[in-house]
Amino acid sequence: MKAATAEMLVYRIGNLTDKDDLLNASAVLNLASEANRKVFNDIKEDGTMFEELRKLMQPELDAELNAAVANTTDIVKVQAIDNFVKKFGISLMEACEALGITIEKYEEIKARAAQNELNKTE
Repeated sequence: MKAATAEMLVYRIGNLTDKDDLLNASAVLNLASEANRKVFNDIKEDGTMFEELRKLMQPELDAELNAAVANTTDIVKVQAIDNFVKKFGISLMEACEALGITIEKYEEIKARAAQNELNKTE
């Protein structure tokens, strides 16, 4: 893809107003930018183009940030529960209730964290 084509794509997508059109176009832009990283990196140097790309990608960036925050919050809750059980000798159920998390959710987060640790060592 040529830089001019990428710029035209970004500007045209930036002019869309229909939510479904924007979602579909954003997916296309995401694929195009993945397949043509150098071109999109080059056009990011243009301040106007960078701002257009940022506006178009903001929903995806926000979703990823929110997911990361939620995951971090869950991990912190699990660590706090583990500390409550260890330091204060209360049951797992009591610790989970104190932090507003179900035992099932606690176990799910623990399993996900263990899997992430395994993935890091591979």
